[in-house]
Amino acid sequence: MQSGNHMRRFLWLLSLILGIALADQLVKRWMVELIGPSASQHRIELLGSFVALEYLQNTGAAFGMFRDATTLFAIVAVVAIGVGLFLVWREAASDWPLAFGISFIIGGALGNVIDRIVRGYVVDFVAIGRFWKFNLADSCITLGVLFVFWLLWRADNQESDT
Repeated sequence: MQSGNHMRRFLWLLSLILGIALADQLVKRWMVELIGPSASQHRIELLGSFVALEYLQNTGAAFGMFRDATTLFAIVAVVAIGVGLFLVWREAASDWPLAFGISFIIGGALGNVIDRIVRGYVVDFVAIGRFWKFNLADSCITLGVLFVFWLLWRADNQESDT
């Protein structure tokens, strides 16, 4: 019976991963139509000039670092997704919250790797200030990493208390 429960949890998490990647791709498609290269405007200010929807083709990593390394980042992301799927499979049976957090990271990574493979760059569209430019996939990766760190911190503190 444990095996059936493990498989259901894994399939649920796999659905979450695919759902995040699909949502990311749908929002990016909408943003490309709304503010992309063929649109009449490429920036829509939401909160003055501080928060905006702004179209950007990112060939690098976070915050545009390591520009023009799309192939390298695609390969690294595919390997990371494979490792992440293994971890989700392994943790789905014993540590559901950890597997959930890792699923957010994988879903975001999958959304961005689809862009790298299909477009040759990642579409970013949220601009905060002059520095931060990101997308839904990046947000999911960040939330997943923060959640996993919080879980690990909490587990470490519980072990310290005993």
